[in-house]
Amino acid sequence: MKKVEINKFGLGSVFKVMLYLLIIPIILCFIIGMVMLLAGIATKAYEFVGIGILVAIGYPVFFILVYGMFGTLMALLYNWLAGKFGGLELTIREMDENVNTSVNSGDGQ
Repeated sequence: MKKVEINKFGLGSVFKVMLYLLIIPIILCFIIGMVMLLAGIATKAYEFVGIGILVAIGYPVFFILVYGMFGTLMALLYNWLAGKFGGLELTIREMDENVNTSVNSGDGQ
């Protein structure tokens, strides 16, 4: 077992992870917004057209900006505090790369 300490997160990688976590909510908002938009056009209820555009485009942009900004801000705060007080400690178990399995054991079966 090996112990490592995380002292710094890359701000770009934290933002990228936040985007990965937002993929499903963004897709759902886009689909719901498009359904509302098309329903509003079909029924001539133009209130739904405006709300559909907001849900399909506005919410995803809002999610990306707010969650990305707060995730990056939290990583920046972590980097600063980890430099002063120490970071997270992880215990890592190293796996042997030469583990014998039925595929690579060489017994021909």
